[in-house]
Amino acid sequence: MYEYVKKSEYAPIRKELEEIIKRTQIEMRKNYGLTFQFHLIGSGRWHLVTRIQGGNKGFDFDYNLIIPHPGNGYYYKANIIKQNFIDSFKTALRGTQYSFPKDSTSAITIKVADKKYKKIRYGCDFAIIYYGDYDDSDRYYYLRNNKKQGSYDTCYVSSSLSHHHLPYQKILLASVTNGSFRLISLKRKVLMPPVY
Repeated sequence: MYEYVKKSEYAPIRKELEEIIKRTQIEMRKNYGLTFQFHLIGSGRWHLVTRIQGGNKGFDFDYNLIIPHPGNGYYYKANIIKQNFIDSFKTALRGTQYSFPKDSTSAITIKVADKKYKKIRYGCDFAIIYYGDYDDSDRYYYLRNNKKQGSYDTCYVSSSLSHHHLPYQKILLASVTNGSFRLISLKRKVLMPPVY
């Protein structure tokens, strides 16, 4: 069963994460000449932070780290960009209780573990994305670690509601009127969320 995390518990964590992101921005700009914006997405954006009651995985936040479009005729080498972010996060995380960043399939993951009780207290996933061409604001790309092939890809995602998202959105809206918005919003994490 899920429980809601009180704002008094998650708000200081969100603030700390955003300070880490800002330190990462400084490292990226200083060492690689790359700037980025960040946006909180998912349940954290909607102040609906949850965790499994009595579970060992805690709660987490999800952020999109938005890098500039590379320009016409240019592209990012996904493995290099992701490694630059990982190295910058390592520096930004010094002196914190967070683990070293882990290169997950579609994100960079950091966590705080309670070693005594062998559980995750909280964590964060950072997806690296950029928007499509200047005349195409209807899509974005994210950097993906294709572990099966041992390579990195840049994957296209439509940010508009596709036929895959539309039935889900109808369920979500219908559930708001029935007062169960929070329960349905948990299912939202299963789908690839649109960029906010």
